[in-house]
Amino acid sequence: MISIDDRQYEEEALPDSARVNLARVMALRNEILEMTLALEEKRIALQAREQEVVRIVKEHEEKSSAE
Repeated sequence: MISIDDRQYEEEALPDSARVNLARVMALRNEILEMTLALEEKRIALQAREQEVVRIVKEHEEKSSAE
């Protein structure tokens, strides 16, 4: 069962061309979801790397000022 313009349809009752397009729509939605998750993972990894750079620089500065 699928909803199109607020009406319910059995997928088997749809024309072949509509089912082909529907399958592509679902695939594209899945790709977008995967890309969104990958983007969020990359943002988290970037933030962690940035924080690590800050930590290393601060540690280096503290060692340099102690010498």
